[in-house]
Amino acid sequence: MKIPYKIPIWLLSALSVIFFLVYSSLFINWKAPLDSSIMQFRNGMPEILPLSQPDIAINYAFIYNQVLLGNTLFTDPLSEQTQQQLHPRSTTVIYNQISPIGFPGIIVLLSILIKPLVLAFGEFSFNLFMVTITPLIAVITPILFYAVLKTFFPKRIALVASVLLYVMPLWWYYAAWPAQHHTWVIASIISALFFAKNAQKKSAGEWRYFYSFLSGISYALAIFLRPTEALWLIPVLIVFVYTKKKKIHWKYHILPFCCAAILMAIAFFITQVHYYGHALGSGYVIPQSTGAGGSIVASALFDSPVISLIAPFGIHPLAIIKNTYQYLVTLVFPWTILTIIGIYYTIIIKNPRATKRSRTYLFFVASISTFLLIYYGSATFFDTPLGDVPTIGTSFTRYFLFIYVFSLPFVARALFSLIQFFKKPVRLPVLGCMIMVLGIHGYITTYKHVDGLEMLKGNIAQFYNERDQVLTNTWPNSVIITDSADKYLFPYRRVITTASYEREKSQSAISTLLDQGIPV
Repeated sequence: MKIPYKIPIWLLSALSVIFFLVYSSLFINWKAPLDSSIMQFRNGMPEILPLSQPDIAINYAFIYNQVLLGNTLFTDPLSEQTQQQLHPRSTTVIYNQISPIGFPGIIVLLSILIKPLVLAFGEFSFNLFMVTITPLIAVITPILFYAVLKTFFPKRIALVASVLLYVMPLWWYYAAWPAQHHTWVIASIISALFFAKNAQKKSAGEWRYFYSFLSGISYALAIFLRPTEALWLIPVLIVFVYTKKKKIHWKYHILPFCCAAILMAIAFFITQVHYYGHALGSGYVIPQSTGAGGSIVASALFDSPVISLIAPFGIHPLAIIKNTYQYLVTLVFPWTILTIIGIYYTIIIKNPRATKRSRTYLFFVASISTFLLIYYGSATFFDTPLGDVPTIGTSFTRYFLFIYVFSLPFVARALFSLIQFFKKPVRLPVLGCMIMVLGIHGYITTYKHVDGLEMLKGNIAQFYNERDQVLTNTWPNSVIITDSADKYLFPYRRVITTASYEREKSQSAISTLLDQGIPV
């Protein structure tokens, strides 16, 4: 099946417009945009959006604080007196200031992007940009994905894989969430590959410097946003450079790429020092006695800091098998079956040129996927109300997002292999029907599944009501003791969470607050 040159761009552009509206509809009612929750104000400022996941809620709060109030951290004069217990989940206290517990890169990035927009359009636009910037990136990515995949697969497979990205349930789900970094990490990797591809073209001339620089910025940005992914991003880069050494030019490719990476490394360490007190700080580790953040290489599981970095959750085969089954089979069963079929046809294909390129892609994706399944699959998380029941909103779906996205070319190849069983006149309609079926599955999984967007939209409406009741019936200086309401009460109210691992200190902090006459 031959594809006219301009059809993919027009098709993907049209889908991008449609799915931009779809992805951003979690917070925007496009039938009456001015009535959407993002247009509400409280005390003369845009209303802080109540979000369901603590990490995202904290990222949003810090971006709000930085863009609208000019503060990069939250300061509380009672922090030292309460033994640093006065803070919500997903945060830590560094030098008596509240800092995000980890991955502050997305806070820095979105603050830099949104600040000038708010200055240009006014404070009322803050929430509008916050809830649309991630969907915007999510709908641009399939277009870049298509350009990248054409290097490894026939255009028809690249096009169908890119179309499927819009309806891939995990991509769809996280594209709707503001202030989360996982969509941005995948988008950064794909952007890096896109710019690297253009830098390889001799016809680009002097633009090769620029493309290589942008590739370096994008690739390093993925690490800046999620430093733990450096464990595979850096080795993959080294292997890629080694295998392509005959085609890579020091002047045009290596030098500008490295300059960009160094700039991003400087930005990363500055961010670390600012939020955690030193370059290797982490909010996931108990703060040091000096008040600075704990060391990123410290671990309670292992004596060796190297092992704590490479395998922070240990290596547990049974957990790996269980999590692989739950999140690559149970949750996305039709996609996984098609991926397996597509891999089979990729291996047996007889076209030498196509075989080499597609198998190279398969090698890298399979290697990275294996690492991710071992690294994250060894962990045990209970971050949803249903415990270890597989849901679309659990941590594993975020950690395996690379696998879901980069396996799509094999899904596309499987579809083209399956339509060969039909007569030529009906192959294209059958292909369209198959894509629609996957789209329906994507919709059902994204919206109707436990922890799906439909349930979360209802939760957000409930959070608005509960927050209004709390704010109406408590003093502004009150401290709220809560298990999970911190994600929509902070920073309107100071909080102490009952989920704290330092329960005795929390109880002592409550006594201190009561002794000082502060409403608790």
